[in-house]
Amino acid sequence: MRTSLRLLVLAVLAGWLVGCGQSPQTPTAPPQPPAAQARALFDQANSLYQQGRYEEAEATFRQASELDPTNPDIFANLGVTLYTLQRLDEAITTFHAALRLAPNDASIHYLLGAALLQANRLDEAEQSFLRANQLDPRLGEPYFGLGVLYRLRGDRERAITAFEKFLEIGPSPNGDPNAIPAAQEELKALRSGQ
Repeated sequence: MRTSLRLLVLAVLAGWLVGCGQSPQTPTAPPQPPAAQARALFDQANSLYQQGRYEEAEATFRQASELDPTNPDIFANLGVTLYTLQRLDEAITTFHAALRLAPNDASIHYLLGAALLQANRLDEAEQSFLRANQLDPRLGEPYFGLGVLYRLRGDRERAITAFEKFLEIGPSPNGDPNAIPAAQEELKALRSGQ
């Protein structure tokens, strides 16, 4: 059960990249300043990630971060890529780097919480999810993460409350629509005493 619950969090996180949908710059564009080059690489890395080319996406996000080390979105998306590659320690470190640049970004706190949960660092994960909720109570994914976390701890009532809150809010626009049926299944199991 623990592995399947953590996979639910991975599924919810999988679609979570900042700034997706941007079109990459053409290779024939004139030379650009570093920030513009970083943005072009960021868009390219997002595209590579969406294509499932995670190692290439990682390398491209890293290039972008060298050109613009002050952009938290680059670090957040690099963290998601590392998480997807199951390099959890690196993902956690990268999410911390993003939070140093944007300490009040609820989405990054959620992402950090998801990585910490996957790494079985439950107390830290709970703090990250709770901080995300504090910063943006309308963000549903931290409630999903808390539901999984409380279920893993055997705290049935808190898990039910968290999953219910997630279903009330729903996933964010870039979240996984499959999280709704997953939360419904978890609630059904929790209510039946499983």
